[in-house]
Amino acid sequence: MLMQSYKRNFITWLLALAAIFVWMLQPAMADVFGAILGTVTDVSGALVPGAKVVLRNASTGLVRDAETDANGNYEFLVVPVGEGYSVEVEAPNFRKSTQSDIKLLVNQRFRADFRLEVGSVADSVTVSASAAQVESVSTQLGDVIEDKKMQDLPLNGRSFLDLMGLQAGVVPLASTGSGQAVSGNLYGGRLSVNGQREDANSFMVNGSNVEEVGSNGTSIVPNLDSIQEFRVLTNSFDAEYGNFSGAIVNAITKC
Repeated sequence: MLMQSYKRNFITWLLALAAIFVWMLQPAMADVFGAILGTVTDVSGALVPGAKVVLRNASTGLVRDAETDANGNYEFLVVPVGEGYSVEVEAPNFRKSTQSDIKLLVNQRFRADFRLEVGSVADSVTVSASAAQVESVSTQLGDVIEDKKMQDLPLNGRSFLDLMGLQAGVVPLASTGSGQAVSGNLYGGRLSVNGQREDANSFMVNGSNVEEVGSNGTSIVPNLDSIQEFRVLTNSFDAEYGNFSGAIVNAITKC
C-alpha cells in the first residue's frame, strides 16, 4: 500500500511538472513563429465556406491543409518564419486561386484574402505577393530588421543591438557604456525607447528570455552572421507580452 501511494505521488508530480513545462513553452513558441490567415469570397463579396485551403513551402517541404469556416475564414497558426510560401484555394464551381512568394516574418500575422472567380477548378489564377507587405492585422508598432540589412549597414562592432536605432523612438543613450559585458565583451544594449527608462526593455533570443538581472540589458548577443532577423516592438504589444514599458526585442537565429 505504501509503495502504491509513493507511485501515485510520483506520477502526479511528473504530470504537474509536464504541465508547467508546456505552459512555459507556449509564449516562446508564439515568439518564434508567425501565422497566415484570410477570408475567401466570390467576386460579388459573398462568403465561400467549405473551400479547401493549402499552405505550401517548396523549399522546406511544408504542406498544411485547412478549410474555410461558415464565415469564409481560414487560419494557419505556428508557421515557421521564412520565404517561399504559397496559399492555394479550391472550391466547387470556382477557379483555383493561388498567392505565391509570401514572406513570413517573426511574430507576423500575414493576411492573404481571396476573391474566387466563377469557372472550372481546372482553371487557375496565380498572384505573387507584393514586395511591400503591409501589416493589416496586428496593432503592434515595430519593425523587423532582416539579415540582408544587417550585412549591408555599417556596424562599429558585431552587435545587432546597434541597429535598434533604426526604429523610431529608440535612443541609444548608453548602448556602449553601461551594462554587463556579454558575448565577447559586447555590451548589453541599454536603450531608452519612447522616453522609458533604459532598464524597461525585454530581450529574447528565439523567443526565450535572455535578460540579465544586473542592469536589465541582454545577457546574450548572438554572432551577427547567425541571426536571421530580429524584431523590435515599441508600442501596443499583443496580450502575450507584459511587464515591460519600453521595447520587446526578439532575435531569431538561422536554422
